[in-house]
Amino acid sequence: MGLICFGSMAVIQFFGALFPSRSSRFALHKFAAIIAALIGGCYVLMSGALVSALRAFGMAMLVVLAILHDWMALTLRNVCLAAFAILAFNPVALFTASFQPSFFATAILVIWYESRARREPTKWH
Repeated sequence: MGLICFGSMAVIQFFGALFPSRSSRFALHKFAAIIAALIGGCYVLMSGALVSALRAFGMAMLVVLAILHDWMALTLRNVCLAAFAILAFNPVALFTASFQPSFFATAILVIWYESRARREPTKWH
């Protein structure tokens, strides 16, 4: 999901940057985020809306929302919000094999990212 959403966002930004006179008039990254959200939504519908796909789509939409509001995109709070949204609509999903590993892996990656983001930059970086 991330590859589809944010890959399409990168492609849109790349081709938008080829026309600097037009791309400097508005926030190109926000336009690309909205289009990427639509592409991601179509992908989820075509894939059958499995729990792992919904988790990835929920996280992608929270990242898009953060981009639109100029907030920090990857936070543990966003992982918890995506889990809450899935469990609010389907509480049985907590006991499925795809829910727990999916959120565990995502939470570990976000915790690692947050710890690296707060660290002082090294002289080799």
